[in-house]
Formats: sequence, structure tokens, C-alpha cells
Amino acid sequence: MSKKLQAKFNNTLKIFSTQLEENKQKQEQIIENFELSLDKDNENLKKITEQIKPKEETIAIMQNALNNANQQLQFRDEVLELQKEEIKTSEETIKSLVKTHREYVQQINQEVDS
Repeated sequence: MSKKLQAKFNNTLKIFSTQLEENKQKQEQIIENFELSLDKDNENLKKITEQIKPKEETIAIMQNALNNANQQLQFRDEVLELQKEEIKTSEETIKSLVKTHREYVQQINQEVDS
């Protein structure tokens, strides 16, 4: 009886050993597939990164251009403000000159009338 029991035990161990080996092979296949997939993903990421870099450089150039245009607009606005002040000052000067001229003409007219 013990030989039968030993044989049954050995048979069960063989089945268990076979299943373990099959599971091991399946796990190795899963790992291999995962590594292949990971390599493909890394290649795709590398390609995407290579595509992004020139776009980032283009964006940086455009940002610089926008900043330069913005600075030029600010400078233009400052010049316009200065010109407005100059115009206002000129208008006040002209008004003052016209007033002085009228007073002078009035004074001459009074002297002529007297």
C-alpha cells in the first residue's frame, strides 16, 4: 500500500511540477511581452519628444517676437503721451500768444482812437 501511496504522491508532484513549469513559462512570456511593449512605448515617446522640441523652440521664438512687439507698443504709447503733452503745451502757448496779440492790437486801437 505504501508503494501505491508513494506512486500517487509522486504522480501528484509531477502534475504540480508541470503546472508550476507552465505557470513559470506563461509568466516569462508575459514579462517578455511587457518588455517588448515597453520598448515600443519608449520608442514612441522618443519620437514624440523629438517632435515636441522644435515646436517648443518655435513657441519660444514666437514668444520673443510677441514680447518685442509688446515693448514696441509700450514705447509707442509713451511717445504718444509725450506728444500729447507737447500738443497741450503748444496749444496753451498759442492761446497765450493770441491773447497777448489781441491785447496789443486793442491797445494800439485805443491809442489810435485817442
